[in-house]
Amino acid sequence: MAELDTYHIGSSPVHAFLLSNLPPSTDEQMNVALKALLELQKDLADLDECIAYMRAALQRLLSKRSTLREYANAHKGLVSPLRRLPREILSEIFYHTLPAFPFKLSKDRSPLVLDHVCKQWRDVSRSTPALWSQISLDLSISKVDRHVQYAATCLTRSGDYPLSISLGSGHNSVPSQHPVLTMLTSHSERWLTLDLKLPSELIRALSAVKGRLPTLRDLRVFAIDSGWAHDVPPFDAFASAARLRHFNASSGMLRDIVVNGSLVIPWKDLTSLVLDERGCGDIWSILQNCTHLVELEATFSPSTTPEDNTLHLPHLKLMHLRSLSLSLPQSSNSLSTLTLPALEQAFFKFTEEFQGILPVDGSRSWHLRSGFDALLSQSSCALIKLSLHEKGNSFTSQDLFGCLEVIPSLIELDLSSSLSIRLLRDLAERTSTVNTTQDKILPRLRKIALFQPPDRISWDHLWEFLKFRREGRDHIEILQSLKLTSSIHGWLECTQTRNLDRLRAFRAKGMDVEIVDRSGNLRWL
Repeated sequence: MAELDTYHIGSSPVHAFLLSNLPPSTDEQMNVALKALLELQKDLADLDECIAYMRAALQRLLSKRSTLREYANAHKGLVSPLRRLPREILSEIFYHTLPAFPFKLSKDRSPLVLDHVCKQWRDVSRSTPALWSQISLDLSISKVDRHVQYAATCLTRSGDYPLSISLGSGHNSVPSQHPVLTMLTSHSERWLTLDLKLPSELIRALSAVKGRLPTLRDLRVFAIDSGWAHDVPPFDAFASAARLRHFNASSGMLRDIVVNGSLVIPWKDLTSLVLDERGCGDIWSILQNCTHLVELEATFSPSTTPEDNTLHLPHLKLMHLRSLSLSLPQSSNSLSTLTLPALEQAFFKFTEEFQGILPVDGSRSWHLRSGFDALLSQSSCALIKLSLHEKGNSFTSQDLFGCLEVIPSLIELDLSSSLSIRLLRDLAERTSTVNTTQDKILPRLRKIALFQPPDRISWDHLWEFLKFRREGRDHIEILQSLKLTSSIHGWLECTQTRNLDRLRAFRAKGMDVEIVDRSGNLRWL
């Protein structure tokens, strides 16, 4: 930037007095000083007037510039390719701006925010049924009118499009004759997804939909009370939902409902099942009827008795199950009662042991004492993805490597923080003594998800592992993908060391490298 010009002022007749602290000594000198002051003040006034004029002129120019810019931007929008998009494509783009279901309607996000952009967008959004097909409400007495208006708007604008509905009540007391329930049940033929987090009384109020659920595919029932008494007739509104494939019973209050028949579900048609914390015996009892399951997620409840002992469990053969996800104590030995010929993915989360549960037999590896080895053997399945997570630090190296060594078909591996450290450390130690150890473990591994190493030694173990797996040996697959889960502190530490550069170097050589936070959000390398 050029320097501002310095303005030079001519000296006044009394300039010399300015350099001293003496006053003018004569009347003539005083008059000259007063005259000089008046002339200077007049010059200042003239300059102030000129500056004010220039400022006004500048303000007019700035205002004109702002107006021209807005007008130019309007023309830029006029020739924008987005404006020329066919309505069908714009409608599809709008649909992908919807938040994940279930979501509460808000003027700050789609679909309502689309109404406030321009007339074209408003017309497209209001004529796109899919944008209004997801209805999520927390029912309450105080907001009946608002909820009725919201539901009516969505039902009208969604046309004949299949509906995804989520209803909750929070801590509110809601009558079973709530008008929104009446409105929604009148459109039950369009229900595609139903997510209920309601008292049993309100769930039973949906009995009118029995035989009128031709499109219902996904059902989640979260009962927030224990009103499902044994002496109450079974609730069978969903029993004839011929297309129901996914059922989620995520509520402690449902622990016995699905076992004692209070809630009737077409179990044999299900392909996906999520069960909340309950006894292993109850879970096995349910699974006996689920002959077409493809995905299963279940949590074993803590117990003070060995109720999941294999002597008390029926043997189950699920011919179509491809994905098994279990949260279970390490003392559980129930896996040997499962035969899963189609199993491809297994996810195990080890919960903390509670006092009174059978102690863990540390003399045998987990895959033996849990029955996992027997499951693999009798199923003759080719497991390609395994996830092992633990809360504590009780899953030993013997447990980990014993499990990995019996799955040579494994392509993807996902480990928790403590198991990540254990894998890298023990591989490094074993390789230093037995040069072929890494060759024998996970020969087909292509993708691995670990937690960020906590210290320099662990990072060194990671580099050794990656280098070995990227060498392209004939008898092992080249590792293609690494995903690291990092905390905020770990990420900051990573950015301050060479570790980030080394990860970038692996990525530059063709390996897919990702760093994510604990919520799964991607951190850019």
